[in-house]
Amino acid sequence: MEPEEFLILAEELSKKNKEAAYRSAISRAYYAAFHKAKNILISMQIPMRRDKEIHHQIYDYLLYCGNDDVSDAASQLDALRTGRNDADYELDNTDIIDPLKVIKLLMDAENIINVVNMNKSDASVKAMKAAIQDYIAKVDSGPQ
Repeated sequence: MEPEEFLILAEELSKKNKEAAYRSAISRAYYAAFHKAKNILISMQIPMRRDKEIHHQIYDYLLYCGNDDVSDAASQLDALRTGRNDADYELDNTDIIDPLKVIKLLMDAENIINVVNMNKSDASVKAMKAAIQDYIAKVDSGPQ
């Protein structure tokens, strides 16, 4: 399955004009972008966690990958995750069911996917991998 299939489903759900559909659309949009980002990191052979902390790890790796567009996409992914958490866990939060907010979050997910797709060249991947490995080495070595 390709991550973009989640985004297609999110777009379909967003047209249903029902709270549960809006909430599910946001969740599916997040996971479309999340899995797209995760896949490029896996293709770089970057070690990934296998627990709930993977969400923060992917954000960090994208943020510190040395590519400004991808770093911006990391910030969008983090905001989209906040929206997903609100949609999935904060059922009393009705702000999330604003159709314009849903559309914006879906557009953010699409942008994240597009940015990842535009940075899949060998040169981009090699540069990002080197920057991420430098970041990992700095984090693993602790405070200087």
